[in-house]
Amino acid sequence: MPQYEFEILERIKAGEPAWVILDDALPTARSRFRRLTNSLIKLMDDIQEEFPDASLYTGSGGFNLLLGSSHNAQTNQPQQDLVAESANARLVVGDGDW
Repeated sequence: MPQYEFEILERIKAGEPAWVILDDALPTARSRFRRLTNSLIKLMDDIQEEFPDASLYTGSGGFNLLLGSSHNAQTNQPQQDLVAESANARLVVGDGDW
């Protein structure tokens, strides 16, 4: 049964941490997430051997692999021409600053 944000926030307010709520519903989700992130780290290590300035970028909710920086260091202009691969709408990553 789906658990909506307001319900999760109520549980957190009652003292349950988010990771416990996730484990209760999907016991393998956190280990799968760690496996995926470790795979991304390994992929970036491999890519950066050939392209040392390569990066991942989540601008505007997208998830992109760039062969350099997202913005020019001197002008702060976007460098979208460096996008080598994009998850497009298949994977939306919230971006922002807490």
